[in-house]
Amino acid sequence: RMVVPGPKRGRPKGSKNRVSAEAPETEGATADRETTGETPREYQLIPLMEREQFKINLKEPGPDGKRVGAFKANSFQRELDDSICPRWLWHVILKARQLGISTWIDIRLLAKCLTVDGTNAAIISHEKTATIKLLRKVHLTLEDLKARKVRINGRLIKTKFSSKFEITFPDTHSSLYIGTMGQKAFSRGDMLTDVHVSEVAHGSDPADLMSGIVGALTSSAEGFLESTASGMGGYFYDMVK
Repeated sequence: RMVVPGPKRGRPKGSKNRVSAEAPETEGATADRETTGETPREYQLIPLMEREQFKINLKEPGPDGKRVGAFKANSFQRELDDSICPRWLWHVILKARQLGISTWIDIRLLAKCLTVDGTNAAIISHEKTATIKLLRKVHLTLEDLKARKVRINGRLIKTKFSSKFEITFPDTHSSLYIGTMGQKAFSRGDMLTDVHVSEVAHGSDPADLMSGIVGALTSSAEGFLESTASGMGGYFYDMVK
């Protein structure tokens, strides 16, 4: 469990690398995970994102006056990347706004689709329009990489199917798609290796959604649950508490 406060509040002591005992668990999902607490290099993807200059929407205009520029991790994103550990199934993040947390998670999912065979990732948010906007950010990064003919692992990037709801990558047999909280039967019958659930505290019936997701996760899955606060009580509040 991680608490990611705004810059003015500072970072509370002990907020790093804490696992929530209340986070949803998959039976047997952590049995073969490492127990060192260290982050293996292959789990840290910021070096790849920065080396290949993943394009993102910038919070402030760059030196050229444009609001689209190369990804450069801030201290919050770097701390999250450094905290990734394969023995943890869930990374639960209570965040402040405008820190780039969702952006980092979603381009991380893109990086995994481009580098890890068989990645099947999903992005879920509390509203359909919000989820589409999250995938739109991925499209921005992806289309720029393709336009610049960037090679990942020696290969030009190819997509077989690309829409506002799903992207598939034939060379790695990977896919990235979106869903909405409250959507009936979402993820049921699927197999997920990676999932990002955004603004959990603001969704309708997140407990029911998570029951479906947990059943779809592989034994080595990586999940991110993040949200801004939404008062006392509720699924996400109990998880963070």
